[in-house]
Amino acid sequence: MMALLTIVRKLLGETRGSLLISTLGFFGLALLWNWGMSEFQFPSASEVEADTSVAADVEGTEDTEREEPRRERRRGRAGPQIYVFFGVPAEQMLGIAPSETPTLAMQVAIANHPLVFLALLGWAISRASAAVAGEVERGTLDLTLSRPIRRSTFLTAQILATVLVFALLGLAITAGHLVSSRLIFRLNGTPAPVEYLPMIGSLIALGMAVFGYTLTVSSGSLSRARAGIIGLAITLTGIAGIIFARQYEEYDWVANLSVFEFYAPVANTLDPTREQWMDLATLGGVFAVGAIVSFIIFLRRDLPSNSG
Repeated sequence: MMALLTIVRKLLGETRGSLLISTLGFFGLALLWNWGMSEFQFPSASEVEADTSVAADVEGTEDTEREEPRRERRRGRAGPQIYVFFGVPAEQMLGIAPSETPTLAMQVAIANHPLVFLALLGWAISRASAAVAGEVERGTLDLTLSRPIRRSTFLTAQILATVLVFALLGLAITAGHLVSSRLIFRLNGTPAPVEYLPMIGSLIALGMAVFGYTLTVSSGSLSRARAGIIGLAITLTGIAGIIFARQYEEYDWVANLSVFEFYAPVANTLDPTREQWMDLATLGGVFAVGAIVSFIIFLRRDLPSNSG
């Protein structure tokens, strides 16, 4: 156990700079997200007056509908459509008074933001490709395994360190939401900390699924770059599969081949049905299969020199 914890501390220490930047970035992004929510839910009096003035100017014309997006852009705040785009159910956003829109759903929708998404995938692929292939390439695996440390312990430490990274990133977003809701911005409601757990679980599940299949490649590779490229290729193929399946109904089954089909942080938070739990279990299963295959490959493979 001591050896496991020592390796975990070493791995987290090696990436502390990048991890700190990512954590602060996620926290800051959550603050900006809540600022936009506050502006949407409770616009200032001057903005309301400007809307009323513009609406009066265009009343009775055919350009009224086109003026609404312009007013939203001028005010610098997102309309309800942007939250629907990020996963909030349309029936909870469209046709609802802004001050009555669901704060929790709008907050956890940040988990679908491209910056969060890309950072999550970047950490997963980077950590997995460095776990074995990167250690072999740098020659540090030989030194580590020359000590009384089993290969299984080493690989378990890599997995545990990655789980902690994703948990920390999820907690950073949650902290940003909690600080915003309680201390900084006026929002429609203040969700309890426990209500963000499904979002954190979704982030960890997706990250570990991507980590799992990339780790499989890394466990048998000698090059971190090669493992990373293959992991990235699998990830991009999954994203392309989702886009393709959305365009052609007869190919809906293609979406089920991608891990991203089972990533639904908003639905997991608002409606934790059996189907939603199965989606999380599927992501966990992808990771579990990848981890098992990785252990088999890593425990049986020949390593450079006499390290293993």
